[in-house]
Amino acid sequence: PTSTPTPSSCPDEIEDGGFEQATGDTTHPNWHVADNARFTVNQSIARTGQNAAILGYTSGPPSTGDLWQTVNIPSDASSATLSFWYQTMGDGSFTVDVDITDSGGNNVLVHLTTLTTATFDWQQYDHAFTAAELAAIAGQDVRLRFHISGVGGPEDVVLDDVSWQVCTGGGTTDTPTPTPPSQTGGTFRITLAWTDYPGEPTAAKALVNDLDLEVIGPDGTHYYGNQGLYTAGQCLRGGKWDACNNVEGIIIAEAVYGTYTVIVHGYNVPHGPQPFAVVAAGDNLQEGSGTPPPDYDHFVYLPLVLKQ
Repeated sequence: PTSTPTPSSCPDEIEDGGFEQATGDTTHPNWHVADNARFTVNQSIARTGQNAAILGYTSGPPSTGDLWQTVNIPSDASSATLSFWYQTMGDGSFTVDVDITDSGGNNVLVHLTTLTTATFDWQQYDHAFTAAELAAIAGQDVRLRFHISGVGGPEDVVLDDVSWQVCTGGGTTDTPTPTPPSQTGGTFRITLAWTDYPGEPTAAKALVNDLDLEVIGPDGTHYYGNQGLYTAGQCLRGGKWDACNNVEGIIIAEAVYGTYTVIVHGYNVPHGPQPFAVVAAGDNLQEGSGTPPPDYDHFVYLPLVLKQ
């Protein structure tokens, strides 16, 4: 084998860091607010665009407030950088803790900074994650959370243009000796489908129960359902997962012989249980069994419908 550099991929894991999709003072399809926090549509307040987020907008109770978004950090993340802009409205003292928590917001995994002062001019915060910080969150759904306390007056801190770039790759890859054509099994196709729970007619996205299809090849390559169908937007979650369709497919051209692990993830199933069907087709395809990879501890082995 030969070692070759692996190009880095650094997508922004934050959906709508400019808050332009906010649909009300407390509603947004990607961001969440609680207690003393809200969104505002005011071009004179926002750094860019029309919208921004405000922490500590009232001097009365509650005296704390949270703003957060949940993102998935790839297990092979090699580096990450967080950036956001903030300013004060000049109404009193405050304390803003910027943390990475678990997906439920119960445990702080990484404490990034505590903001206690700001000016009327926009200030930028940048943070490059250390190897230890990245290891604490890799392969997990986590929250980027802004928490304000000690509010001294209304509209204390304005946030805008939040960006969290997480990179994968950037190292070297050992390239094995190419497999002769006689050692390939032709095209391998696998499809996941399910009958989704009926959605609300007025919902922004039709899909209710969100499943994900993943296949791990014999060489450790990960393939994702409908990969490449979307390049951005609400239908692409975490830079790789289809978040809009109840049919997902993977096609591997000239699939090499070996064991392929098929995984169905129940990413978000508010109305369960959710039945599903998996169909695989390929030359010389056989059903296999074995021990699940150590990163996946909730497995159900289902028979595949095999093309004869």
